[in-house]
Amino acid sequence: RLGAPGRPGLDGLWTAFMGPAAAGDLTGDGRPDLAMIRSRDRAVVIAAGTSAGIGSDIVAWSLPAWPPGGWQSPNTYPFNVLPLSGGSHQWLVIGQETAEIGSIGYAGAVIVARGTQAGVAEATVLHQDSPGIKGHAEFADSFGTSVGGTAPGPV
Repeated sequence: RLGAPGRPGLDGLWTAFMGPAAAGDLTGDGRPDLAMIRSRDRAVVIAAGTSAGIGSDIVAWSLPAWPPGGWQSPNTYPFNVLPLSGGSHQWLVIGQETAEIGSIGYAGAVIVARGTQAGVAEATVLHQDSPGIKGHAEFADSFGTSVGGTAPGPV
């Protein structure tokens, strides 16, 4: 159980986090890892899974300086860990449906970051004006309102 006495690094874990959490194998070791957003700095924090459950080895990853105006309440961001490329590492996916794209308000966007042995790789921001994404950004599109599923091929 997370936050249980005697678990170094995890005592009071839930009081330091807010918003969504997602589980999946980001590190590619066959064990589920737990990704959460930390309250004080909006960093994504990954607690690696071990054979005994969630371990005390916690890695923080700063979110990109996006969306304009910075990260607000992370409670509103769709957040998932998904098998997008068919490899052993899953991907961290965060939606931000109110993101401004250029001068287009509420167009929305999604951050994707491939899992690595150390946590996650550098993130990519995708929106409807990104190459390979169908359509184009329009006011109130809310792209990224929901993040889930799998990709049909390599990403």
